[in-house]
Amino acid sequence: MPESTVPPPREFDFSGRSPTQSLSGPAPAVTTGEPQAAPSEKVEVRMPVLIEYYPPFYPISDRMRGAEGRVLVGLFVTETGLVESPTILSSTVPAYSEEVLKAAAQWRFLPARAEGKAVRFPVRIPVTFASEYGSAGMDRSSPLVRIKVSGDTYYSVDDNGRFSPANGDVVPLTRVEPAFTLPEGVKELRVTLKIRVDEQGRVLNPEVADSSGTDFDKAALKAIQYWQFLPKLKNGKPVATSAKLPLRVAR
Repeated sequence: MPESTVPPPREFDFSGRSPTQSLSGPAPAVTTGEPQAAPSEKVEVRMPVLIEYYPPFYPISDRMRGAEGRVLVGLFVTETGLVESPTILSSTVPAYSEEVLKAAAQWRFLPARAEGKAVRFPVRIPVTFASEYGSAGMDRSSPLVRIKVSGDTYYSVDDNGRFSPANGDVVPLTRVEPAFTLPEGVKELRVTLKIRVDEQGRVLNPEVADSSGTDFDKAALKAIQYWQFLPKLKNGKPVATSAKLPLRVAR
């Protein structure tokens, strides 16, 4: 199948404010879990802070039909800010639970602190799946504005409200900023990734096509796994395809 390039903006620039867009909303609030041994009331504990968030996969077919839900995940934040023992505490959409666990394992935190020392600490984090066709509401700039689905067919809607089977290349719907800070003295880094996008808009098999030769490559490879796309559409049907995606970070 021919390779495509993600349509304009052809290059995703992570300078300044992040263009991160997540169906799960911004990084969710962290709430206290149930400690196995609660600290003394006299000990001041600073809660963990979620600093690196990756949204769980949300199938495009569910998203376009307005299927929504909420998953509550419990986990321990270690003394180094890593995630330990993520567990689903409740879910209105059991089918999404595994995706939440996969994403949660990659989250990173500033650890909790007690008496000036980093400590292992339990938290609960709610993850909400909200659709543009449901409670999230449709942004006018969204590529989904003129796309409707009926059965397993995707339709384009013109200005007169007429429907026709949709055709189009892959378009990013959820973008995740690479967790990366430019080294001192470096003004800009670029990398081009080659990815496979399946029929549900999931990113598969990312690899570096044109390297920056720095750790930005690694950060971009990790982040791109959590991007979600409107898949390539051919005569109203989603099809898997390959694409190249240029990313850039600058001061």
